[in-house]
Amino acid sequence: MKGKIAIVGAGHGGLVAAHILGRHGYKVDIFEKNKQGEVSYDWHDDVTPHVFTRLNIPLPDSKHYFWKRDWSFVTPDGKSIIRIYQDKEKVDLSMERRPLVELLLARAAERASIHYEARAEGLVIKDKRVRGVIVNGEEVLADLVIDSSGVHSVLREQLPEEYRIQRRPREEEVFYAYRAFYNRR
Repeated sequence: MKGKIAIVGAGHGGLVAAHILGRHGYKVDIFEKNKQGEVSYDWHDDVTPHVFTRLNIPLPDSKHYFWKRDWSFVTPDGKSIIRIYQDKEKVDLSMERRPLVELLLARAAERASIHYEARAEGLVIKDKRVRGVIVNGEEVLADLVIDSSGVHSVLREQLPEEYRIQRRPREEEVFYAYRAFYNRR
């Protein structure tokens, strides 16, 4: 074993990192605050198909995605339609997020231990260095901690000043998207 890595949160990047690092001989533990089967939101993510090839992952069942071809956007008043046409060679997949995350979780589990209902509460800091994470009140020591818990990370806020990392994103740095369907036929 090369070293111990703690990944906080079952975000896309953390799950891919877990599999790759585990494949290279690291002991990887993923700590996810949600229950098994309840990770992620009901949402769609746009994914470039070559990502699956690059990571050697088969495409998920086609019932969980559609090819994102030409789009029409209707203004809320219904009076204007904006159409966007895409080059067929550059079409993305629009995938349901939960099945995508479940696929990445299953792949990560081949090389890492996944701990559900494991809430990260803070960092273990010794000599101004991150030495681990506090999960459900217990210290978990690690050679490296990867924060994959999202934009509002409690860990980021606790990093030592010497790291010179902004503790919280500014309001204008966080983008919120709302989706709604009107007069859907």
